[in-house]
Amino acid sequence: MARREIGEDTNLNYMGTESLSSFLHLDRLDIGRLTIENPKSEKELPFDAREEITQEDWDKMIEALDTHRQGKNWLGFIYLARAMLFVFPERRDELNLDEQVWKGMKQELEYNKIQHYFRFVSHAVDMWQLFPNRQSELDLTDQDFEKMKQTFEEFYNTENAKNSCAFYLIFMKTLFPNQSLDLGLTDQAWKEIDDCLERYRSNDQIRFCELAVKMKLLQRDVKLDDQDWGALRQMLEKNRTENSWGNFAYHSMEMQILAADEAMITPQGELEIVMRKPKDFNQPKPPMPVVRKF
Repeated sequence: MARREIGEDTNLNYMGTESLSSFLHLDRLDIGRLTIENPKSEKELPFDAREEITQEDWDKMIEALDTHRQGKNWLGFIYLARAMLFVFPERRDELNLDEQVWKGMKQELEYNKIQHYFRFVSHAVDMWQLFPNRQSELDLTDQDFEKMKQTFEEFYNTENAKNSCAFYLIFMKTLFPNQSLDLGLTDQAWKEIDDCLERYRSNDQIRFCELAVKMKLLQRDVKLDDQDWGALRQMLEKNRTENSWGNFAYHSMEMQILAADEAMITPQGELEIVMRKPKDFNQPKPPMPVVRKF
């Protein structure tokens, strides 16, 4: 995962009394209280995991990783590690993704290929992104691609199951970036998925967040209001207080994707987000974006 940041121009330019008055927001001056009330920026980022996650949170996630490693709980390990690496790609060495981890994950992957297909595909995506230099060792074949297409079509032709199609489209775009995907979703299928998202919005924040992320990665317009963000923050804080660090990290990653200006699966199978820092009232030029790839 590469991260590119471009600096911001924060120079101030004063041009006469009118501009100075505007800069000081004198029209918002409360004479009685002798305070200046600054309006909240409408462009403020709703969530930034790199600011929300504290060093104490990180240390506890590292402890949880070590516990998963010692217990050979590779599903728990990969679930947590992938999210941690997405948010903090520069701290990869702290995750200790060594040969023991790779072999444990690979063994789990082969088991799930027989016993639990959805888990196999999801696990393969995590390994693909955690170990970009070892993707060929996942031994994914044309038969695997065809099985994913078949599963997609089964969900597509099943009533009230279109939301699962979004998951398999993401899986295939990631694991088989060179394959021609002639699969698509009709307007009626998208309506069913939109309706599913609305049901989750009111009663299941975990599934709401998960489905919203997949829709955004498929370039579907997903709108979240203050109430949605408040509910997601409550979910995240609950994960923190309950020491549920796998869920805490994964939900932080999902919320980061939802907060991004753009999110996509690139033609190379990478997850990429573009985040533009909020523009201050005293910045004459809009800030440049931060681009992260996973």
